[in-house]
Amino acid sequence: MDKLTYTLETPVQFTASRRVEELRFRSELKAGDLERLDRAEGRIGGTFQILAALSGEPVELIRALSAQDYLKIVEFLRPFCHPFLGTGAS
Repeated sequence: MDKLTYTLETPVQFTASRRVEELRFRSELKAGDLERLDRAEGRIGGTFQILAALSGEPVELIRALSAQDYLKIVEFLRPFCHPFLGTGAS
């Protein structure tokens, strides 16, 4: 299973001791990952859950991303995860 690395344009100071400058994502969405969509509210919440599953990071980190990084990550991963990724825009 391939890992895809995305370098954040705006790093996130996630905790006092952890600054996140890049995220690594699995390139394969598993059926079990889709269970996380049951916990989500709305399309953006579902996308947060999928990004958290693919990166192995907590959803709170995904929520802390800049909007610009979030949208670029969605487009970066879309070839691997379409139609499960949305931006919330219609």
